[in-house]
Amino acid sequence: MENQDQIRISNDVILTIAQLALADEIGMEKASKKSPKNKGINIEVVDEKIYIDVELNVSYGTKIPELSGRIQQKIRSSVENMTGMEVAEVNINIASMNIEKTTKEA
Repeated sequence: MENQDQIRISNDVILTIAQLALADEIGMEKASKKSPKNKGINIEVVDEKIYIDVELNVSYGTKIPELSGRIQQKIRSSVENMTGMEVAEVNINIASMNIEKTTKEA
């Protein structure tokens, strides 16, 4: 008789792992406000593979390719290590840029 034990990890758990991976990333503003529950992160699991879409707001002057690469690596590594599942994609969508003037008046 075959053992049919299963472990199921909810999308909410995967979402939390991804959010925590982003917690201290410099150059990133809060995740997009379009989806407050998931804070700009969408998780989809298809055929035991995880697909993650991240919508970000960045600060002016941020090197977007470098920031995106770090975020993709952090999320992929955290999710794969904690779940044992393959992350097929981590897609980064830049939703907006925060532009603040930091001029001092004399």
